[in-house]
Amino acid sequence: LVTPLAVQPRLKRSPVLQMTSTLTKETPVTINSEGPTGGMFTASSPEDRRVGPPDGGEIEFKVVYVVLESQYQSSMSAAVREINEKTGIKTECVGYLLEELRDPANVAAFKRDLADANVFVGSLI
Repeated sequence: LVTPLAVQPRLKRSPVLQMTSTLTKETPVTINSEGPTGGMFTASSPEDRRVGPPDGGEIEFKVVYVVLESQYQSSMSAAVREINEKTGIKTECVGYLLEELRDPANVAAFKRDLADANVFVGSLI
């Protein structure tokens, strides 16, 4: 079905907007040359994402993972909490953001965690 040109609605053009800034002067960016202090985009630590059995005790199953962005870790933490609550298998999970592995202390912790991990998951989606 074709609509005659006379009946077709006319598109209205939006006015051109000029971009402005409220900055009155340039703000310099400084880089810490003394080494990493938690990453450029996060001040979190892998320990912030460590999930274990609520009652403590010896860990029976350990998962270590690396993700590109922090929002991907919540489902892994939730899954481990559910395993701990519903199965009785004492499970631990610890996650690392890829950028955190630029810090030598985090790399050392990552290696220690991998040494006794049952599962490693790497997701850089």
